[in-house]
Amino acid sequence: MVPTLTITPADALIDVPRQIRVEHAAPGQTVELTALTRRNGVLWQAQAAFKADEDGVVDLTRDAPVSGDYAGLSPMGLIWSQSPVDSPSREHFNHPVTDALVTDVVARVEGAQAQATFTQRLALDGVTRHEVREEGLVGTLYLPAGSKPGSHPAVMILNGSGGGINEPRAALYASRGYAAFALAYFKAPGLSDYISNTPLEYFQTGLRWLRSKVQPKNNFVAISGQSRGGELVLLLGATFPKEVSAVVAYVPGAVVHSGQNACDPKIGREGPTWLLGGKPIPHVWENNRTATWAPFDEGPS
Repeated sequence: MVPTLTITPADALIDVPRQIRVEHAAPGQTVELTALTRRNGVLWQAQAAFKADEDGVVDLTRDAPVSGDYAGLSPMGLIWSQSPVDSPSREHFNHPVTDALVTDVVARVEGAQAQATFTQRLALDGVTRHEVREEGLVGTLYLPAGSKPGSHPAVMILNGSGGGINEPRAALYASRGYAAFALAYFKAPGLSDYISNTPLEYFQTGLRWLRSKVQPKNNFVAISGQSRGGELVLLLGATFPKEVSAVVAYVPGAVVHSGQNACDPKIGREGPTWLLGGKPIPHVWENNRTATWAPFDEGPS
């Protein structure tokens, strides 16, 4: 019997989990699955092997692999465990981010194979993109389809120690009904290349600009950030509580840290990251005689 492979839904936003299911294998048979995605021109791949159940079925929403690039039950494991093929690329998304990601999945069962494709989108049809270069701000505003002033809540999105503008997340937020402003604060045109000595007032300007620009529904403006951006949004929520409606912090630091390896070399990685009123905000490295970079500098990769 020839195996069949189905993926549902076949076309949806990137945050929608998919059901990857193989049928018509023999009971107990090994089924090898390979997922191939071209990300900004670079091929990424992951593989895993599964045992078919007594009905000859493998269902990734139910079954963990017996071997491969990921372990444990994870319906989307074949995607998040992908790595680039013969490339150092770390680009996860296409440029522009409105270009969808298309993944081919191949199922192999003792010489026979089946193939299916699914599409992951960051932006729904009608979502609009607007570059922002106003009031010293550098960023990109994504608006839901048919957006009008006052019709949507808003969110300001901040990157981590990689800097730049997080357009993928902004496009997805806009697809989910938010006026989404991805604001850069370093490593972007016209801004510093380093995180050191970043004034918090810059983000206050961004919050006020966003409110004025989109007139958010119920005056709701959230802030969202990951890693150093997660630390930052927690700090902004604590510093400007009347201007921040909600905080979404992904893998944040719960305390203020130094510039670390995103620092200006002239200031050093133990120098300040954030300023308020022109003065450095104290951080956990200051005057800390027990802190050492040795595990990072001298430890294993």
